[in-house]
Amino acid sequence: MLAINEVLQQGRYRIVNHFRQSGKGTVYQAFDNVLETNVLLKENMGNSRKVITVSQMEKNNSAFANEAKVLTNIKHESILDVRDYFSEIDRQYLVLEYTDGNDLSELLKNNEDSFALADVTNWADQLLNALNYLHSHIPPIIHRDINPQNLRLTADGKIKLFAFELSKNSDEKVNPAISNQNFIPSALHYLPLEQIWDGLDSATQRVINNSYDEKSMRILEKTADVRSDIYALGATLYHLLTGQFPTDSLERSIDILEGKPDPLPVPHKINSNIPPEISEVLMKAMEIKREDRFFSVVIMRQVLRTALVRVKEREAQEVSGIADPIESTSAENQELEAKCQLAEQKRLEAEEEQKRQQELIRQQLLEAKAQKLKAAQLAAELEKQRVEQAAGEIKNKESLASAIQHPVVLAAPLVSTKPIPSPSILPKPVKTSVKSDHSSVEFNELFATPPKNNKVWRQMSAIAVVLILIGGGIVGFLFLQTDSPNQLNQTLADAPVSTEEKVIPESTIEAVPVLKVESTPEIKAAPTPNLSSAFTETQPNQPTVQPTVKIKSPSPRVEKPASSAIKSPPKKPKTITVEDLINN
Repeated sequence: MLAINEVLQQGRYRIVNHFRQSGKGTVYQAFDNVLETNVLLKENMGNSRKVITVSQMEKNNSAFANEAKVLTNIKHESILDVRDYFSEIDRQYLVLEYTDGNDLSELLKNNEDSFALADVTNWADQLLNALNYLHSHIPPIIHRDINPQNLRLTADGKIKLFAFELSKNSDEKVNPAISNQNFIPSALHYLPLEQIWDGLDSATQRVINNSYDEKSMRILEKTADVRSDIYALGATLYHLLTGQFPTDSLERSIDILEGKPDPLPVPHKINSNIPPEISEVLMKAMEIKREDRFFSVVIMRQVLRTALVRVKEREAQEVSGIADPIESTSAENQELEAKCQLAEQKRLEAEEEQKRQQELIRQQLLEAKAQKLKAAQLAAELEKQRVEQAAGEIKNKESLASAIQHPVVLAAPLVSTKPIPSPSILPKPVKTSVKSDHSSVEFNELFATPPKNNKVWRQMSAIAVVLILIGGGIVGFLFLQTDSPNQLNQTLADAPVSTEEKVIPESTIEAVPVLKVESTPEIKAAPTPNLSSAFTETQPNQPTVQPTVKIKSPSPRVEKPASSAIKSPPKKPKTITVEDLINN
């Protein structure tokens, strides 16, 4: 407990007086040095006797800050405003507005008699309006601690509800009977059975379970809801009208289970000034089973107003003597009860429909979320494929550019698989000229195998072979008729030198070496004679020029095998005549 003149929040709040001791903490009257006004400080002690760690302390402070932030947004004329909140070490404080007046619990102690019906019903209407404001939030805000001690009567006759026990989470269970060592036993008189259920021993719970059906048991084990606040408000109004504590819900439950009548007396039997219509409203609000109470504060408020109207009508009838007041009251109560049941049934159906719609909306949201996720995954896969395709195109372009800059020529080596002939068996050199390494290819193309049905080509090939044989005989004849090498050289010099490639039969390629004849630049070759002049003798008056013939050492010619030859594009064979063979 804080001492008088003790300061909090870095000297801003100074304790002036102990306002009152609450079941869930102490309320202090303090002075705000910043705003220079009186305030109320509600200390939330929690389980202060327990040793907690720093992380637990931070967690508690964070939860308190989240709840207090909700309280600061509540603005209602029948609810004390929460202006600020802060934490000091392991305790939390709410800063509330200060109003002149007294708590109803103090007024009950000071009054020898109960409060007037008109005053209580007026306060009830204000409180029902305030609770409707809290319950209309989404999610609903449940007060959970309505009792005379938390109701303050202002100087102008208005009621104010302390809202410092509110919770943002309606699923949070609050059991003051076991959660706080400072709990006041008198608070049990205002709590419904569902709020003290977790504090009961297992034996008591089993006994109550045996008397409840499955549906009632499920409702009992649920957390506090709007009907829990309705019970607490009914018990508070009961105390204000009768001046007696209502029997607590646990004692009532045990007596009912034992077959005894409900130990809670009917209000109008305690105080005859309470109309039976009002008694019925209070007893309906204080039903043990939650499902038997009013469904909402709106219904309770409407029923209470209707009961007051009926009371006034009944009093007027009693004065005029029109009807029996007892029979009239009974009929009106039955009619009111029927209307209440009908209203509750409609409310229940509306609640079930609302829950069904909410579940449907939730399912639709889940489906939409799943479709969105699926669409995102599909888009990611398409984007991945597009990136991979783009990367493949870039790679292909780079490979093509690299191939253009650095071409690679794949060619088989032109190596002949035929054996190289020995120089000793080579025939004497014959003047010829081979300009390129691919002469064999052209030779093979010239004498390529003609189609089987081409008779002209076979005839031309036969004539070419005959002419080659005749030419070889003429050369041999000249060689035999020559008396000296000089005459042979002269004969070779007189022969025409052709710059074109000579066609050599494939059968003689291995035995004929490649000879290159080089002439001196000063000596000019004689004019090319006809082929028949080779058979005539040399004229005596014609100068004989002997060109210098340099014969290179024969080197074996390397051929490529026909299987590994580079295939050139097919060429159309040229038609060769006998005249072409004779001229060349």
